[in-house]
Amino acid sequence: MVSIIKRAIDEWDPMGLFPLAPDNEYQFEIRKIAARYSPTQTESELSEIIADVFTKAFDHPFSAEKCTGVAAEIIRLRDAGRTQP
Repeated sequence: MVSIIKRAIDEWDPMGLFPLAPDNEYQFEIRKIAARYSPTQTESELSEIIADVFTKAFDHPFSAEKCTGVAAEIIRLRDAGRTQP
């Protein structure tokens, strides 16, 4: 699940750090999200977790609404992985 979360978070790049930042720039946040992740979470629940992790990590307010798109992408990538042979 970490690789799926990493792909979505790096693509989202909430702090606008890429392409100048190292590839592992969001690794701490990704691992925090993965530790709190459950396959039964809704998009809304996952959005809340992402907002909480990024707000604490960057001392910058992130709303769950701002994180809805990346939560949806994580769920989409997860589900796409389930359907592949």
